[in-house]
Amino acid sequence: MQNHASDLQTFLASKKMEERAMLEEKYIQSILIDSNNLKCLNLKCSISDNIMHISEINSFGSISTDVSASFVVPNKEKDKQAQILSRTSMANKSIENLQVTKIRQFKVPCISGITGNTFCPNGDMVFVDYTPENRLLIIDSMGNFRRDISLPSIQPYDVTSIDDNTVAVTTWCQKDIYVVDIDLGIIKAQISGDFFGGLTRRGNTLICCDRSNELKAVDLLLDNTVSTLITGVPIDQQSYVATSTNKIFVTNCMYNTVSCYNINGEKEWQFDGKSMVKTPFGVTVDRFNNVYVSSNGDASVVLITPDGKQARIVLENKDGIVSPYCVHFNQTQNKLLVTNIRGDAFLYNIS
Repeated sequence: MQNHASDLQTFLASKKMEERAMLEEKYIQSILIDSNNLKCLNLKCSISDNIMHISEINSFGSISTDVSASFVVPNKEKDKQAQILSRTSMANKSIENLQVTKIRQFKVPCISGITGNTFCPNGDMVFVDYTPENRLLIIDSMGNFRRDISLPSIQPYDVTSIDDNTVAVTTWCQKDIYVVDIDLGIIKAQISGDFFGGLTRRGNTLICCDRSNELKAVDLLLDNTVSTLITGVPIDQQSYVATSTNKIFVTNCMYNTVSCYNINGEKEWQFDGKSMVKTPFGVTVDRFNNVYVSSNGDASVVLITPDGKQARIVLENKDGIVSPYCVHFNQTQNKLLVTNIRGDAFLYNIS
């Protein structure tokens, strides 16, 4: 420093170095003397007198058996000598034996048309009243209208619940997904992408249709991170998607198909029975992987087996089904919600 600076520069620099050294000295002294940071901590253990009598304990408890009803019952068939065990649940029923019982019918006060519906965990139902109305309609569990939420800046198309107060909405043209607080009636978040058609939720993940013929996953716990789930999926602008614990189902109204994929992205089956499913829109699934599809082209709801090999019309025009658009299955309550495009809604029990 003395070789390349004037005496004044050398002095000023030396003073700064001296001041810095004094500050560092005070800091070190505060650690060594004025705080407990460098003190030694010793752990001491003392045994309670009570534990010294543990040898006098004869038993920590007891184990007993309890007899309850079995989940299986023996059935005797005339043609067989042996008994056949069958589980008494909906899982083991053929689709011919599944009972669809109407609980109630109600009118959703739409103006444009209903293109999406969903159940909230509290039992409320949310419906999309399509453009130009651009709003959500909230209906309680008894079918009574509660309120509407206007979304003039977007064109909502499909909806799925996130919790009692929050839903996610796809749009017809905007390409993004919107997270809406249905209590406050405001948009909480906007998830950018190239989305269209339907969406659903599995746990903390949204599964959505994408214009690139892909299914996308949106991680709600990871800042709405978007990732590709399955590629090469036949999707059109009115495709809907549903999911179970290990399967994903997608409709395509142009090709009259319902496709099933596993969680690894492999196609397990594709149902294209044109005589049974015509212009399929909404799709939903019960907890046994039975698939329910709104067959808009022939005014019916079709039930497809988990393996995609059998199908049955469970609801049709004589049941009030006219231009069915969206369906949703409440797996907790075992209820099927079917909505016609003009707002006639039906709630069924499945057994």
